[in-house]
Amino acid sequence: TYANESGRVSTTVLYNIVGKRIVAAGGVPQPDVYELARPSLDASVRFPLFSQVSMSLNASNLLDRPYEERQGDVVRSSYRTGRSYSLGLSLRR
Repeated sequence: TYANESGRVSTTVLYNIVGKRIVAAGGVPQPDVYELARPSLDASVRFPLFSQVSMSLNASNLLDRPYEERQGDVVRSSYRTGRSYSLGLSLRR
């Protein structure tokens, strides 16, 4: 995160990794079902447009890595949630 001295301009970049984890316990002789590890990258920037108006731009899930669930060598589920973007305006009085 960075913010200038006045605090009116700021930017944030977030990187996170969700590790491999058990989603469902397998019954004998089936192995457990795991959600595989995947990284995530988000970014945000805020800056002034006019004296009392500021704008923010946000982007989430920029890497758009798939969620993937495996049971042994079998892929049980795989999907992507997609990237999301937003634009905002703020008015200070």
